[in-house]
Amino acid sequence: EINAVYAVDDLGGTEEDPGDGIPDKYQVVVTYDTDGNGYVTAEEAETATEVVTLYKDGEPAAGWALPGDPDAKGSTKAEGIVATAKDGYAFDKWVYEDGSCPDAVPADIPVTGEMTITAQFAADENGDNIPDKYQIIFTYKSENDATGKVTGTTYEVHTFYEDEEETTYATPSEISPNREIKVEAEKGFAFDHWYVDGDQERTDYTEAMDVLGAEKYSEDTTFVAVFSEDNKGGTDPEDPGD
Repeated sequence: EINAVYAVDDLGGTEEDPGDGIPDKYQVVVTYDTDGNGYVTAEEAETATEVVTLYKDGEPAAGWALPGDPDAKGSTKAEGIVATAKDGYAFDKWVYEDGSCPDAVPADIPVTGEMTITAQFAADENGDNIPDKYQIIFTYKSENDATGKVTGTTYEVHTFYEDEEETTYATPSEISPNREIKVEAEKGFAFDHWYVDGDQERTDYTEAMDVLGAEKYSEDTTFVAVFSEDNKGGTDPEDPGD
């Protein structure tokens, strides 16, 4: 005699048609949450859930496994899940008890029981969708635009990664500025020197910023160009100075 055994199947499916054909006792619920600075879907949901089925050694062919079984394994599919930042923030990573995931869609995360995966976001003031904490920004400007200007790449961003494929951000290390800039004095003025904003004693009297540019920096730094009057010398009475 063969007896069929049935088990509760409420998980999965839809509200109108609950159940997915797999006994609930072999499934666990994964909750997607945020730190409050973003959403877990493109539709701006702040929380969502996914039902994950556990199998022996994670292999469907090996059969279902109960939570708590050391061989029970599953993985997220994260269908419809994507980290979406609020204004002023950028996605950083998903975190859970045993690790983290740098991908906006947290698919293939190992699951052995009920768990929560939280999307973390970080400040992104420059709006490039990369957390500022993984960047060093060099800014070049004139102390007074009426006396001279700085042109070229005046806003220089360096993003740091742990790998050559640039898939995982890293904490910034020291770096030197590229200095792809040019100083242009207004009539009656000449370039005088550069200084570091916030520390005017750190100066450089070369237009190409050879001295300050050779140093390494571990934080955002602004370089300020100073132009001074230049009315002596020269031969053109309409444009004195040398």
